[in-house]
Amino acid sequence: MFKKLLPDSLITANEATTQTDMLDPIVLEGLRDLAGEHHLTIIERFLEFSSGAFTDVEDALTDNNINSVREVAHSLKSSSLQLGATELGNLARDLEAACQEGDMKAAHSIVPQLRLIGEQTMAAFSQYIEAQRTA
Repeated sequence: MFKKLLPDSLITANEATTQTDMLDPIVLEGLRDLAGEHHLTIIERFLEFSSGAFTDVEDALTDNNINSVREVAHSLKSSSLQLGATELGNLARDLEAACQEGDMKAAHSIVPQLRLIGEQTMAAFSQYIEAQRTA
């Protein structure tokens, strides 16, 4: 189903797997149906927010400010899940839970993966936006 959203020229075997893993096509389709052409603007705003959120989490963790990490993780969780970035949203949920439990060790172990999955998710959204604009 997700392949229908992207032109064949943008899909390789690895990209298709990455796209499907990173973004829930049903949620994206629902967002597109609900917001129409504005759904791309919503995704672009998410990309702007999330790039800053990763840095904010890393900075707050460096400062041992677990409350700030939790707050950013909560926002990232909510927005990711609403836009279909399920893996990113689940990692943010894990980070939020670690912070609520005061488990800095767990938080430190989650953040590098959060950054990696975040970058992959941002790339998947960027490809999706490009495909929608050229369709």
